Amino acid sequence: MAKKATTTIEGNSVIWEMADGTKVEGDLNTFPEAIVKQLALHGLRQKGSDAYAGLKEVAEAAEAVGRVIAQLTSGEWTVARAGGGGGPRTTLLAEALSRLATAAGKEVSIEQAAETIAQLPDESDEGISKKSLRADAAVKAMIATIKQERAAKELEENPSDVAALFG
Repeated sequence: MAKKATTTIEGNSVIWEMADGTKVEGDLNTFPEAIVKQLALHGLRQKGSDAYAGLKEVAEAAEAVGRVIAQLTSGEWTVARAGGGGGPRTTLLAEALSRLATAAGKEVSIEQAAETIAQLPDESDEGISKKSLRADAAVKAMIATIKQERAAKELEENPSDVAALFG
């Protein structure tokens, strides 16, 4: 499926640049106060929901949302959660970028990588985007390595009963 648009944030505006070059801008300063409030609430709900996406336990989800509220209250937009960055995909991507940068001789923490990722557009025809990073062969290989390490650790902590199926 062809990409329809890229988005950027400039000042108080979100700008959508369509694949045909048409630009559409939404400037918060032009919306009524009630609409700005609804946009803020929508964003807060989404940010809180993203914090627990992929988590298995209700208590973990509650803690994740609580951390997001605390970080926002302290004035911080992007803070890594326990074990990594924002949601599960961003956490994995941030950890992969951190490891790759470190292997290349540049010390980059997972938190720094997550902050950098947060500033990138989701997609872009020009330059680096979240989508292009996830498609990068080195990043994909590092993500696979991280997933394998996590699976091995989970197996160590919770041994499999698969052999019991075969008597």
